[in-house]
Amino acid sequence: MYSAEECHLIAKTFDTKGEWLSAHKGSYHAAKRLGVYQSCVAHMRQGNQVWTEEACMKDAKSYTTKTSWKESNHPAYRSARKNGWFEACTSHMSNPKVKFSLDTVLVRASKYDTWTEWKREDKSSYIAAQRNGWLDDVASVLKRPAKKNRFLKWDKESIMGKARQYKNKKAWAVSSPSSYQAAKTLGVFVEATRHMSDPRIKERI
Repeated sequence: MYSAEECHLIAKTFDTKGEWLSAHKGSYHAAKRLGVYQSCVAHMRQGNQVWTEEACMKDAKSYTTKTSWKESNHPAYRSARKNGWFEACTSHMSNPKVKFSLDTVLVRASKYDTWTEWKREDKSSYIAAQRNGWLDDVASVLKRPAKKNRFLKWDKESIMGKARQYKNKKAWAVSSPSSYQAAKTLGVFVEATRHMSDPRIKERI
């Protein structure tokens, strides 16, 4: 059962009513039952309308932040990113840092059907979930099982423990590429490799 808020969040990821109905029938019909259908489709294209550069530029001027534009008119936002107009469309916008809580991450992640889509469309909340060890929680709102996410098992503590097993970065990268990459993604790489030597530098006698 979908709530009115969930219907709005899901609907914002589609450009047309047909796309929404085809991809997500449950939320589409729930919106009609709940009486929120018209507000859910207010941003969608009518007839043959397309998001051209001019249309995106005009629409973007109604917003002061990238986040508000994305949440209010995702199709225009997505078209601007896809076609290389994003920087021009958002040049007047500010982009204040969002302080993520678990609830905030869950709400934002629930807009997407897969981990790949979530990471591509909302990288900041994806990284926040990784850094704070919330990926298990997010797995409950995404269709893809959490175990398929290759960084899921790595948090700072486990990365630091793995890194201590190696004397240099190359050995670590070869032996445990997933933890090595996770350290970079989670921003703990420098701390994890502080004890390591550089094999390119020969010790002087």
